[in-house]
Amino acid sequence: MSASWFTRRTLLTLAVGAGVFGFSGCRKNAPAPVSGDMTAIVVVTNRGFYDVNVYAIRSAGVVGRRLGTISGGSGATLRIRESDQQPGGGVTLQLRAIGARSTWTSPTLNLGFGVVGRLDIASSSGGDLSRTMFYSLSQQPGTL
Repeated sequence: MSASWFTRRTLLTLAVGAGVFGFSGCRKNAPAPVSGDMTAIVVVTNRGFYDVNVYAIRSAGVVGRRLGTISGGSGATLRIRESDQQPGGGVTLQLRAIGARSTWTSPTLNLGFGVVGRLDIASSSGGDLSRTMFYSLSQQPGTL
């Protein structure tokens, strides 16, 4: 290999790289920066034995989007995208106990800036979810 071949190859690689990175910022219709994160946060604690699937319900009569499964005796933090919330930022959850015929639909809560949803899942030995509670709390800075 000659030094001139290596130099040409290096310069070509640099030129192509600069072109890719240089033109990527010249998009005419680039989306405007989002002023605030519209993701709702729900802290979940499953105090029951059954594993439970959690769904976000956007409107009545529509199958919701599955947010996750919360194992019995455990907890998780769910983030609900704005596209999965109801118009105006309302959050309605539906729970389905795995291995049981029980479902539970929450009341609608508005979870905005500084407000966190809290879902306490309570199931009976038969999988009944009727004692479950969904409520909101003010979020303290630096905590969930």
